[in-house]
Amino acid sequence: MRAVVFDMDGLMLDTEPIYKIAWQAASAELGYVLDDAAYARFVGRRTQDCERDLVERFGSGFPLDRFRARWPPLWRAEVAAHGIRTKPGLLELLAWLEQEGVPLAVATSTESDDVTRPLSHSPSTRSW
Repeated sequence: MRAVVFDMDGLMLDTEPIYKIAWQAASAELGYVLDDAAYARFVGRRTQDCERDLVERFGSGFPLDRFRARWPPLWRAEVAAHGIRTKPGLLELLAWLEQEGVPLAVATSTESDDVTRPLSHSPSTRSW
């Protein structure tokens, strides 16, 4: 093994429950109910695709710009209040790879401003 590249959201960090809280809260603030079944369709998909689904679900009157402005602060507030859990076994795997001298990298489609915040707010994350 020459190197390992980890995906941050979903593989390293359990961020999906936080996105769900933020997206559902933002939708509710705007007067729309984004239930668990509807949200489940978004898991693992690009934000743009999920936003398109929101407009299809709620109609062209859905205030997408206001939604886009509202969910990130809700997400950050949830992270600040509760942190982000690492996925089970992550720290042990990282320690083993480090012991073996395997180079590590993190890949993500998350906006660059939001990458270091999740890593630094994870209660079980150590500095690599």
